[in-house]
Amino acid sequence: VSPRSIPGQPGGAFWTTTDEHDPRGHITESISNRLLMMEKRMGKLKLASNEISDEKKFRLVGSGETPVLALAWGSSKGAIVDALRHADPEGRRYSFLQIRMMRPFPVEQVRRMDSIIAYQLSRAAAKGRQTFAAPVPVAAHAEALVQGLEKVHAVRRILCEFDIDPEARFFGPEGDLLELLGNLTENAFKWARSRVLLTVHRLQEATALREGLEIIVEDDGPGIPPERVDRLLQRGVRGDERVQGHGIGLAIVV
Repeated sequence: VSPRSIPGQPGGAFWTTTDEHDPRGHITESISNRLLMMEKRMGKLKLASNEISDEKKFRLVGSGETPVLALAWGSSKGAIVDALRHADPEGRRYSFLQIRMMRPFPVEQVRRMDSIIAYQLSRAAAKGRQTFAAPVPVAAHAEALVQGLEKVHAVRRILCEFDIDPEARFFGPEGDLLELLGNLTENAFKWARSRVLLTVHRLQEATALREGLEIIVEDDGPGIPPERVDRLLQRGVRGDERVQGHGIGLAIVV
């Protein structure tokens, strides 16, 4: 019997094959083909990320607006949910995000939840010592926000138009403005067929100490039946389970 080297043998040489194949299914060990096929496989992750619904990627338990978010993967869900319900029956301190799919990993959704938690913590820290901050210009923040959403929804080629008063200012924390605009525009991008219109006008009232704002976000999507409006404004309620989201965006705005 011919001697054969084994992996790790000092001075030995071991050749292992991967059974890599070319686009036609033929076995080949060509390095260039192997790189080509791996790039092709990895490219499928982006498509999968867009096509697979959020419900199969992750599951949110709680509002997501709590100071503490537990993050875990797989079968630990039951024990964590029971522990959180025991420690926080009213759901004001803890939320839980269960990752259900590691590849493609729901990067944007987890980043979104991280931003919400960070914002809630900053608000809690600032409570009781708020000061009068400078008014926040709306136009620049709105444009930056929309640019990010256009990248996320680039495949659908959604066009967002602006009708924003260049002098419009938001009298409040910058985070509140971003939360307000972000939830409204993100919702419009999800449902729009091709176009979104963001309108911001100043409101002048003789009895008011300072001017107000009128923010209108419109899209050419299917809209909401009047009889369902009240229900969809409730926390955790979603209009269509097939569309990505947590069901808390409009509730935050209201």
